[in-house]
Amino acid sequence: MSGLRQDCNVLIVKLSALGDVVHALVASTVIKRRLPCARIFWLTREEYFPLFEHVDFVDELFPYSLKGLLSLRNIRFDVVFDLQGLLKSSWFLPLLKAPRRAGFSLPEVREKGAVLFYNYRVTPSKPHVIEKLRQLVCGGLEIEDDGLYPSPFRVDEGFCRKPAEPYGVLLPSAAWETKVLDERWVAEFIRKMRKVGVKVLVLVGKGDYLRLRGVPYREDFLVGLGLKEAFSVIYNADFVVGPDTGFLHIASALKKRVFALYCPTAPERNGPFNTECAVFTCECPERGCFRRRCVKNCTSSIPVDSVVEAFYSLA
Repeated sequence: MSGLRQDCNVLIVKLSALGDVVHALVASTVIKRRLPCARIFWLTREEYFPLFEHVDFVDELFPYSLKGLLSLRNIRFDVVFDLQGLLKSSWFLPLLKAPRRAGFSLPEVREKGAVLFYNYRVTPSKPHVIEKLRQLVCGGLEIEDDGLYPSPFRVDEGFCRKPAEPYGVLLPSAAWETKVLDERWVAEFIRKMRKVGVKVLVLVGKGDYLRLRGVPYREDFLVGLGLKEAFSVIYNADFVVGPDTGFLHIASALKKRVFALYCPTAPERNGPFNTECAVFTCECPERGCFRRRCVKNCTSSIPVDSVVEAFYSLA
C-alpha cells in the first residue's frame, strides 16, 4: 500500500484494559503530527469514554457493541489497526473493507487466530509496549517515527483546581490479586508520609474498603471513584504511588512524579514511560510471572522505606 491519502480515515481498535488504552493513546500521538489531515476513529469499551474527553486528536469514538460495530460499516476506512491482538478485536475487520488491516505478527499477538484477519503484520523490535505499538502504527501508515511521546491528554485550564493543600495519591487496589497493596503496607506508608507533613489521598476500589479497614486516616480514602473523578484527582496530585494499574499509567501519561511498584509484571515492558519516576521491584525469584493470583503477596513485600527515600530524592 503506497500513496496514502493525507486525509485518510484511520480506525484504532483498543478495547481494554484502562492502562492498555492509555499506552495506545501515547503511541498514537504521532499520527496527527505526521498526517495532520487524517481523521482518527477509536473503538473501545464505553466505560473508557470519559478518558477521551481530554484527548483532542481522536475525532470520533465508537463503543464496542453491536450498534457501534454496525456504525463503523458506514465509514470508508483506509487503514484499520487492531492494537489489542485478540479474536474479539479482529474478527470484524474484514467486514470494514479497508485496504489495510494491520496488527502484530505471531510472536507478539496475544491470540494466534487474530493474525488471520490482518493483511499487514508487524514484528516489533522494541522492549516497551508503547514503543511496540508505535512501531505498528508507523508501519501501518508508512510514516516515520519522530521519537516524540508527549502526553495524549489536553486539559482545560478550568479543570486544574489548585488544591488547598498539596497531596499525593496512593493506589492500593488492582484487578490482579498479585498487584494489590495490603493493609500493613498502606498503613505504614501513610503514617511515614504524614510524619513529614505530606498528605496522601488513597484511591480505593469498592471491594477494597473492608480489606483496608485497619488503615488509619480513613478520612483520606476516596472510595469507588469513577474514571472522570479519579482522573481529576490524579491530575491535581503532586505524585502518585502504586502498582501496575490503569490509574498509574494515567499519572505517567500526565507526566506526574510516579513511584511504581512491580512484581507480577515487568517494568521493562509495562513500566512508566517517558516521565519522572522511580521503579521498585520485589525480590521474588519469579518476578515478571504475569500471574493474576499467587500464594505470595510479592508487591507488598517491597519495602516502604525504599519508596519514602526515593520520594525525598525526587523532591
